[in-house]
Amino acid sequence: MYIAKKLKRAFNLAKEINDNDSINKVKKAIISFENQVDDDKPGIWGNAFELFILQNKKISTEEEKNEIIELLKLRIDRLMDEKKETNIVAIEKAIEQLATYYRNTNDNEAIKNILGKLEETYDNFVENKDAIQRHNCFEKLYSLYREFGLTDEAKSVLAKIREEGKQVIANMKEVSFGRTIQKEEMENYINGLLDGDLDTCINKIVWHYIPNKDEVINYLIEDDLEGHVICKISKNMSISKFFMAEVFEVWSKERGLNSSEIVNRLERATLISDEKKRILEVGLDAYFDKNYIVSINVLIPQIEAMFRTLVELAGGNVLKVNRQGNYQLITFDQVLREPVLESIFGSDTMLYLRILFTDKRGWNIRNNVCHGLINDKYFTRGIADRIIHTMLLLGLVKKK
Repeated sequence: MYIAKKLKRAFNLAKEINDNDSINKVKKAIISFENQVDDDKPGIWGNAFELFILQNKKISTEEEKNEIIELLKLRIDRLMDEKKETNIVAIEKAIEQLATYYRNTNDNEAIKNILGKLEETYDNFVENKDAIQRHNCFEKLYSLYREFGLTDEAKSVLAKIREEGKQVIANMKEVSFGRTIQKEEMENYINGLLDGDLDTCINKIVWHYIPNKDEVINYLIEDDLEGHVICKISKNMSISKFFMAEVFEVWSKERGLNSSEIVNRLERATLISDEKKRILEVGLDAYFDKNYIVSINVLIPQIEAMFRTLVELAGGNVLKVNRQGNYQLITFDQVLREPVLESIFGSDTMLYLRILFTDKRGWNIRNNVCHGLINDKYFTRGIADRIIHTMLLLGLVKKK
């Protein structure tokens, strides 16, 4: 992985200074390197296709392009060999890259064929897997079909998602862990976060509960580093939710955190309109009344809308042109990947928000709630607290 990153960095530097000789040398080095990389290491291969087929098309000769495309096709064939153990992450990456190339060349039939192969692979892969794994695979496939404009195929997969969703709910088990915390220790923890005026408290609490990706990476050395980082952060969030609950409880009872204060801050950030204010108040009042079913269902769509508003205020775009030539909203996950948001909040915060709202490897609360995949036991204090935490984060935005 180190070599792959260095080669990509070298190419970007050569391109930045417009050194054609260096560009060609690094290009050949990347192609040669990837020819030697094992198929089951998707974090290491893929730069050649991304850099020279999808992004910088004019840099490569037709012969080089054909070599790179053929390399990826052969890699897919080897990865899908039934005699080998299925590496689903590697297969997904390879097929997404190839499907993107086919879309760029308007080869819709090829897109349909390659995603059909992925569906067959998923069907075989999930035969002996639990309901959650099956559900996650089909949700990924559904997203790909939608992304590449295959509406009928997406509808067919949606039926599988609904069926697996029922099994996920049926198989849910309560998970608990034990650790004795002295009363004085907890009080010191809470007082440390709530010491100061309201502005100081909000700043401390917002940033305290946003995970630091680099700290997690130090404990992980894996091929699928991103996936393991997301899983680790998700687990850490599941532990810290108990501490967050204690802090928010004391804050609301003794230090004056309430619906009006949160709404006022969002108004000052110009993220809500007058007609949305009442909706937020209903959701927030439900939270403080501990009616988490109502608060979660009401507030998640409003948070999505506020992030879209913020992207537009910052000069970004939340629309894209679909295959029919009409405009449609980009997904919430795409919103949370907008560079303008990362420039405002930082990469750690945006990763945290994707884990919380849209990444199926994380909490994925937006999709779980809005797709109706969960039962009443899902609507817990832990999820509601994270939603309030996100609204406090948005309330820190200051209009220039």
